[in-house]
Amino acid sequence: SRNQKLEILRSNKSIININWKSIMPDKNNDWINQRDEKYELYTSMYDKNDIENSIYLDQLTGVYSGRDVWVSGFSKSNSINNAKQLVENYSFELERLSNIIDPKERIAQVNKDESFISWTTGLFQNFAKGKSLNLVENRVIKYMYRPFTKKWIVFDKEILERPSRYYDIVGETGKNIYIQGQGMNKPFSVLITEFVPSLQFNGNGKGFPMYRGTDSLGKIDNISTSFKNKVNLNSDEVVFYVYAVLNSKEYLEKYASDLNKAFPRIPLLKHKEKYVEIGRKLADLHLNYEDVPAYDGVNIDFKSDNPSFKVKKMKHPKRGQMDTIIFNEDIVITDIPERAYEYVVNGKPAIEWIIDQYQVKKDKKSGIVDDPNEFSDNPKYIFNLLLSIINVSMQTMDLVESLPPLEIIE
Repeated sequence: SRNQKLEILRSNKSIININWKSIMPDKNNDWINQRDEKYELYTSMYDKNDIENSIYLDQLTGVYSGRDVWVSGFSKSNSINNAKQLVENYSFELERLSNIIDPKERIAQVNKDESFISWTTGLFQNFAKGKSLNLVENRVIKYMYRPFTKKWIVFDKEILERPSRYYDIVGETGKNIYIQGQGMNKPFSVLITEFVPSLQFNGNGKGFPMYRGTDSLGKIDNISTSFKNKVNLNSDEVVFYVYAVLNSKEYLEKYASDLNKAFPRIPLLKHKEKYVEIGRKLADLHLNYEDVPAYDGVNIDFKSDNPSFKVKKMKHPKRGQMDTIIFNEDIVITDIPERAYEYVVNGKPAIEWIIDQYQVKKDKKSGIVDDPNEFSDNPKYIFNLLLSIINVSMQTMDLVESLPPLEIIE
């Protein structure tokens, strides 16, 4: 830490008295956190300079709307209404300033109050050109907003800053491995989904869909023939194999520096079939997390004979007391295993993502309220989800720890 470094300087009185260590940059010009040279020999998940010899033929970036509260939320109807209001406000400004010829002057005079509209570079560019917006209201889909958190989004290019190329393959991605982006100040993580992902579904992430869409012959495979031949696995098995490797504790620790700097490289392992088997179980668990039964070990304390299952903001009783979650005034969940918090994705435990995301939030800038209780017709949806994610976390840790040692053939 900063204080430790300063203490070293103080205690040594002078830099002359410090026992310095000489370091040399490696071939990648890394001075610290140097990469494993053998790692460079493994097959990259995606290399734009050698696509045919990569694992995936293409990679996609998640959706960045630039205005989440205006175009997405837990309520489908509210998301549509907010998006319509955004377009109406934009159109009002377009008409109000239509007599101004100079685009720069038109933008200078536009209403920039964030309770009125959320401007981004793309929207300003359209406004400068005098382009009107035509919202396609029926293009509303569920998408993965954050880990184990689905929301609705009005998936219309007109109002999204960067809709991403997922826009053209909605519902056709197949199993989609979404990895954390490079340069993040947190341990590498991965999560699989079959829904369109937000950019921040997993920290500035990158997606690797199994399919790139469809053509007249059917689904277009996004996994290279060269890698399938190399490991002697079909496309489904490759997805499971890669997912298992990217969840391996030994792999993540051994190549932590490499994973923070470039797309993952996947080695050929001795116990390939076992990795496929466990990867399949992990994928099934994470894709179908809503259907996982509640964890048996927890205790539910109902404070009322007719409890409400609505949430305002879940919380722990006090800092550090992780075995208990106050769901609401009527329900307290206790005896949550400490081990459940060991499953971390996108920088924090999966359980904490549920606590963080499933709360009633009012956006300070726009005044828009997002209420997670409006997502599902099932009043117990959030309650069941929390109990499921506790079990998902426990099972994930069991599966990850059952992976064979990382015995690399190549």
